[in-house]
Parts: sequence; structure tokens; C-alpha cells
Amino acid sequence: MLHDVADRAVHGKLPSTAGSPGEAAPPVPLVGDGTPVACADGAERPYLSMDAAASTAALGPVLARVQEFSPWYSSVHRGAGRKSQIATAAYEDAHAAAMAFAGRIPPTGARRVRGRSV
Repeated sequence: MLHDVADRAVHGKLPSTAGSPGEAAPPVPLVGDGTPVACADGAERPYLSMDAAASTAALGPVLARVQEFSPWYSSVHRGAGRKSQIATAAYEDAHAAAMAFAGRIPPTGARRVRGRSV
């Protein structure tokens, strides 16, 4: 069932915003775009996210990857069990990728404190 949600998010129908020839649908579909929602006039229309702030919905491929990893989700930097080791390795890999994307190579610019939020 979870993979069905991700498949719909990735391959689902986008609401058409084309009012005339040459107009295109949004370039980055988000999870939930196209879901029928009630509008102020009582009519249902396909939802299209126009808010790219803190509440931005996930991208379909991101949702699919989170769902793929979910069975391995466990404590990071806190456990000796296999799931914790896998979660810690995934965290470290993601951190290294984010740092590389930002052009930063630890420890020259970023500092992490294990076991606490900063």
C-alpha cells in the first residue's frame, strides 16, 4: 500500500494548469498534487501546492526512498544492533552528500554534536 502511494505521487496525474496552448503543468509535482479538495465555492478541484515554505509537501522520489528505508529506521549513533548500524551508516552517507553538495568537507566548516540537537 505504501508503495502505491509513492507510485501515485511519482507517476500520478497532475492537475492541468494549461489554459491555452503553450502553458505547461508545474515542473515539480509534489505528493498530494491532484488530490480533489473542496474549495470555498463548494466545488471540488484538483489540489496544486503553491506554498513552498516550511510546509512544502515531499517530492515523489523522496517519499519513495523514505518508504524504502523505513523498515531499517532505528537509533542513529546510539545502538549496536544491525538496524541501528544501518541507520547510522545511512545518516553518515546523507550527511557527507549534503556537505559535498554545499561544497563543505568536514571538519573545515561544519560541526556536528553527536546525540543532541543543535
